Amino acid sequence: MKNNNIPKLASKVLEKTTQTTTQVISGGGQIGGQIGDQINLTNRQLEILYIIRENPKVNRKTIAEKLSINESAIQKHLKSLKDKGFLKRVGGTRGHWKVLK
Repeated sequence: MKNNNIPKLASKVLEKTTQTTTQVISGGGQIGGQIGDQINLTNRQLEILYIIRENPKVNRKTIAEKLSINESAIQKHLKSLKDKGFLKRVGGTRGHWKVLK
């Protein structure tokens, strides 16, 4: 159930991001990190942000299915996005995601 438009649409997330210090690095591998004042997001993290912007009530399982990766990888990316201040969970299990940047 992989959506082939996700990588193309991930660039829209970057365009919508108001942080001028955000730099996109290659997807896969590392979860992304911070270099100096630049916050690095992987292509995969941009894809996750795009999916969440489209449906804030989406769950990890659905994101994993759309991206054809396992839920534990999604969990790591979500933690990284929360730690970097891009994402917040509102309301727990039955809540929704809020994209902050």
